Order: sequence, then structure tokens, then C-alpha cells
Amino acid sequence: MKVVVVEDDEDLCIELVDYLRRRYREVVACDTVSAARDVLREMVAKPEPLAGIVCEMTLPDGNGIDLHSEFAAELGTGRWLLMCNFTDGFRPYEPVPNVPRPLFLDKPFSLDDLDELLVDTWPVINPLGYCSRG
Repeated sequence: MKVVVVEDDEDLCIELVDYLRRRYREVVACDTVSAARDVLREMVAKPEPLAGIVCEMTLPDGNGIDLHSEFAAELGTGRWLLMCNFTDGFRPYEPVPNVPRPLFLDKPFSLDDLDELLVDTWPVINPLGYCSRG
């Protein structure tokens, strides 16, 4: 199943992509919201199994919440993981009707935690969607 990674930090993006590919996932990497929109539009036009979207919360040309709001209903499948740091100017998530809320993964996080979230084996997710071992 495909995973879309949206991350503008080149080193982190490479690390995420390499890790996910070692777990037998097809990965598409985007470094901007604009590039992610192009990939997601193509996926809407030609549906295929999607394991998830792993997206940085704040990017130079947009943010993960808006991307989720724009595409989650159309894609229908796949878990949305928004990587965030509460010092990033976090804003509250406004739920989208009939669309599962994204999960917020606070940085730093382990790659094993990321994998557990993608395959839905994470032990506890609080009601607001924040994932934390602590």
C-alpha cells in the first residue's frame, strides 16, 4: 500500500521514506503542499490502496490541516498523520463532517511509533487525536 510523505526537511524526509520502504511500502515523497496536492489529485482520479499520509503540520506553502480538509473525504481511505511540534504555532483542528480526524504525532517520535500508527496498532489515541507514549 502507498504512503505519501509531505516534509520539507530533506534529511527527515529521506529518513522517513527509507524507513517506510524497508517495511515494504510504496512511498511518494513531496516537499511542498503544492506537490502533495498534485499527487493526491492523481490518486483521487485513479484510486489505489492508500496506507496513509504522513504530513508535516507547517510547511512554507501551506499546512497539513488544510491538506487533510481538502482531500480526506475524496481519498476515503488511509490514515492521516500530522507531524507537529506544539511550538509551531499550532491551531485547533476543526472537524470535517463525515471524515475521520487526522492524528497528531508530536515530534520527536520513533519510526516504530510511526509504523504502528500506519498499521493501526497504536495502543491509545486520546479523543483529540494526539498520539503520545507519555
